[in-house]
Parts: sequence; C-alpha cells; structure tokens
Amino acid sequence: YTEFINVVGDWIYYQNNSDGESIYKIRTDGTGKTKINDDVSWYINVVDDWIYYTNDSDNGKIYKIRTNGSERTRLNNDTSESINVVNGWIYYLNWSKNDEIYRIRIDGTKRQKLNNDPSDYINVAGDWVYYSNWSDDGKLYKISIDGKTKMKLNDSMIDAINVVGDWVYFSSWSEDGGIYK
Repeated sequence: YTEFINVVGDWIYYQNNSDGESIYKIRTDGTGKTKINDDVSWYINVVDDWIYYTNDSDNGKIYKIRTNGSERTRLNNDTSESINVVNGWIYYLNWSKNDEIYRIRIDGTKRQKLNNDPSDYINVAGDWVYYSNWSDDGKLYKISIDGKTKMKLNDSMIDAINVVGDWVYFSSWSEDGGIYK
C-alpha cells in the first residue's frame, strides 16, 4: 500500500505503508527497490537530489534527505502538513498555528507566515498559493507567494486543488462532488 508517489526521471519515490510509512524508491521498470528512511513520512516532494517530507515520527516537522538516503536534516519546528516545494521555498500548512499557510527556504531559514486563514489543500503555481479557506466555509482562494495579496475565486466548498496552466481544477463538496475547473 503506497501514498505520496513522485516519479522523477527513472525512479518512483513513495511512502510505503506496508513498512511503517517510510520512504522507498524503485525504478520505473520495477527493479532496484530501496528503502530510504525509517521515519513515518508524509507529503513527499522530490526536487533535484532531495526528498522533502513531513516526519510524523517527529510530530510533523519538515525534513529533507538525499535521494540516496544520506544527509537527513530537520528544517523546522512546526507541525506541518501539505508541503509544496517550489523555487527554493517550502510552502506548508502550519497545524501548530490553526493550519495557516507558512513558507521556509529549503535550508530551513526565513520562516514567513502568509495568511491568517485556517487553510487546506494548498497548491503553489506561479506567483500564487491556491487553497481552501475554512474561515469562509472551504471556498477557493489564492494568496500571493509573499502573502501580500489575497483573492477569493469562487463560492464552492472545495478540495483536491490542482493548477495546470491557466486552469484551477478541484472537486466541490457543495456541488455534486464532481471535478470542476
């Protein structure tokens, strides 16, 4: 049983729920299965030669580890969820602070709060962080990556956000549960 699948080059990185929710990798041809860590690992993002994840063995702190399993490093002290690693930043929901959106550099520095909204389902695209705003019944919002500009995009209760090109795809709880753009 696997979750948080990332395909990068010839490798598939994933959370192996059958082995303590640790990170594994396997070649796309099914060979070379390798265990990367022993942490309970969630929200895996593979960027360059690093795997970024929340470590549930350490109360949801954000960690990074090389794709070969070396240089495991803790990056923050917040209980973190739903990480997105984009352009040298890690965007995340800070569960310690009512699921507000924060960001830190990929080396763990420059921690910055972006909003005051209890948020969910973040997706970073371009200069925006798209999210479900629970202070407004789960409606779709976007906030600039510096946190200075916020905009409501619709009146549906949404989840599962994915931004592709000029479109925001999501499922709607307030409609029929279908997928919308």
